[in-house]
Amino acid sequence: MPRWLRLFTFKKIQEFYDKEAEAYESANSKSGNKNTLIDSSGKINREGWGEVPKAITPGPRTNAPSNKPKVKYK
Repeated sequence: MPRWLRLFTFKKIQEFYDKEAEAYESANSKSGNKNTLIDSSGKINREGWGEVPKAITPGPRTNAPSNKPKVKYK
């Protein structure tokens, strides 16, 4: 690969990643969500667990066939 093509390719890749990092930083600054459960030292913020939404658990299946014969294995 010629030198000029390598330099051109590297420059385009670098521009792409710079724009991506810029977009990431702007998205993080706009969201304003600076509260995390783990701080920069790796310790867990126990008081923050009360604000975490509970996981959604599926309810009972309503479309399960009830008249299906049971299979017996030997």
